[in-house]
Amino acid sequence: MEIKGKKFGIIGAARTGLAVANKISSLGGKVFIFDSKDEKTIVNADLLKAKFNCEFGKNSDKIYDSDYIIISPGVPRKIPIIKKAIEKGIEVINDIELFYRLKFSETEIIAVTGSNGKSTTVSLIQHFFENSQFKSVLAGNIGTPISIFPYENCGIDFAVLELSSFQLESLVKFKADVAVLLNITPDHLNRYEDMAEYAKTKFNIFNNQKEIDLGIICHDDKIIAKNLISLNSEIQEF
Repeated sequence: MEIKGKKFGIIGAARTGLAVANKISSLGGKVFIFDSKDEKTIVNADLLKAKFNCEFGKNSDKIYDSDYIIISPGVPRKIPIIKKAIEKGIEVINDIELFYRLKFSETEIIAVTGSNGKSTTVSLIQHFFENSQFKSVLAGNIGTPISIFPYENCGIDFAVLELSSFQLESLVKFKADVAVLLNITPDHLNRYEDMAEYAKTKFNIFNNQKEIDLGIICHDDKIIAKNLISLNSEIQEF
């Protein structure tokens, strides 16, 4: 993925959006930040405006002068600004997809999702790595944006990612070497039409996996069993 000289519209001026903005800027990309919140409510708005081209409050359509739009997890893909961008042919991705496209080729990905237990699981995996010879980073929904790490360079053996359904919505080419689906219980139904749509989004964690990759699912989860589809990866149950 080419960054230098490309124009990136970033929607969301909170932690994830700012981490992405700094990453893209450091790699020679052009950054435009948009946030629908009033400027008075944006933390360090003046500093952001001094460093990046920004627009807060009402959308003036500047965001559409972008080669790519990167959305923060809290931004639904169904809102008008995103729908219009897609209609204009602008690819809309998130920081996890950006990471995948830019990461050092040898870095392997362990991704975990589920309605419950995600943080405990990824923290335990990271603990194992901390007591090994491998270098790993822990990021994603657990609170640390992946973009703060120098993932485009060699040196990171494993990226351990906690992924929410919001983050799984905007994956395109992303592929986990190991993908874990812990469970599915009713959640975020104010964002999804029904449980079927929510469950389908959770299964995005297995997208693009091949036979050499590993998918891990909970055998006893009734919703997983009900929505289980044919997956390309090697499947193990717990």
